[in-house]
Amino acid sequence: MEQRSGDFITTFTGNRFYAADPRSEDFFIEDMAHALSLQCRYGGHCSKFYSVLQHQIFTYYIAKFLGLSEECQEWALMHDTSETYLVDLPSPIKRMFPEYKRVEGVVLHAIAKRYGLVWPMPHHVHHIDLLARTHEALTLGFDITGWNMPTPTDIEEKMLSASWSMVPDRDDTKERFLELVDELNIS
Repeated sequence: MEQRSGDFITTFTGNRFYAADPRSEDFFIEDMAHALSLQCRYGGHCSKFYSVLQHQIFTYYIAKFLGLSEECQEWALMHDTSETYLVDLPSPIKRMFPEYKRVEGVVLHAIAKRYGLVWPMPHHVHHIDLLARTHEALTLGFDITGWNMPTPTDIEEKMLSASWSMVPDRDDTKERFLELVDELNIS
């Protein structure tokens, strides 16, 4: 067995992931679907369970409703997949750890390589991620005063509401994610 750098975690599919030495062959869609469907956003502090995977699907639907390129739609669906291995940290906490952000970038780049996604992630995906977060936070009962979030236009709000209605329930999230991965030919 080839020597790898650092410690590892064992994933849902039984594979090993080395955060200090991530390689494109380490990533499996099944691990992403499973782990992200079980991770609650906002550190679990929302009014109901809302997973990272539901967030990715929501962001995908936003990109699709906006008519963004296929590359943007793929990234919208995959933009938080590094959290399969690194876990989801609320944004204010994540910003406190620059090393986390660096490793997250390395992992996302390796995921992009593995699944043939353009690199770097298109800038539009960052914007729709923020729009998604605004809508989610308000829908999940947060007071977002002081969150420094974009205010959606009336047209964007209608699109966000339509996209939100497409997000599957918790029990159907893994299956829908896998269907979307197949539809987008992410492999």
